[in-house]
Amino acid sequence: HGSRLFATYFGGEGDDEGLGIDVDNYYRVRVVGRTTSVAGIASDSAAQSGNAGGDDAFIARFDSTGNLIWSTCIGGGLDDRALAVRAMAEGHAIVCGTTLSSDLLDTLGITPVQAHADSADAFALWIDDGGQVIKATFLGGEAGDALVAVALFPNSTAYLVGSTRSATGISDSTSLSGPRDGWICAVDTALNVLWSKYVGGAGDDALTGIA
Repeated sequence: HGSRLFATYFGGEGDDEGLGIDVDNYYRVRVVGRTTSVAGIASDSAAQSGNAGGDDAFIARFDSTGNLIWSTCIGGGLDDRALAVRAMAEGHAIVCGTTLSSDLLDTLGITPVQAHADSADAFALWIDDGGQVIKATFLGGEAGDALVAVALFPNSTAYLVGSTRSATGISDSTSLSGPRDGWICAVDTALNVLWSKYVGGAGDDALTGIA
């Protein structure tokens, strides 16, 4: 009936911004975004204990009454932003965003499924129930790429959408039509790309949501 169930602050001494949110079947809340805070973001036993430079991505999980369960920074030496999250089975989640950092995953000790290409790449992360990164990949080509929304099918195939300025490294079946095209791709549970396509015309195009 419009009554507030809970409200809470989350952040540190810097500039913190939530950019994506998802709620699972148990009303547990996941929030992703970007932060410049050095302290106050990562919880104990976080995948990455602090900000690595500039804007770092963050991922935070809250219970159904707004209590923080865990939170972590994810980032490298340049700017990184987590833009969308979707809950999966067994408390896992997939996160996507954009990064300028070729060293995004160095602190985590994870080898990406695909390497960083150039400039701003998109990324996808598979996060477990405790906030640790299980798998990760860069996605994109030689120019600016971002993935801003994600949806899951029952077989756990993830469909991610966003935009790209890259003429290579995106699709073998379609071509870049304008200065920026919409972009949709599908990845499996190992974050291998199943297919990837441009969507757009001669102008400036972007895909901003999927359901």
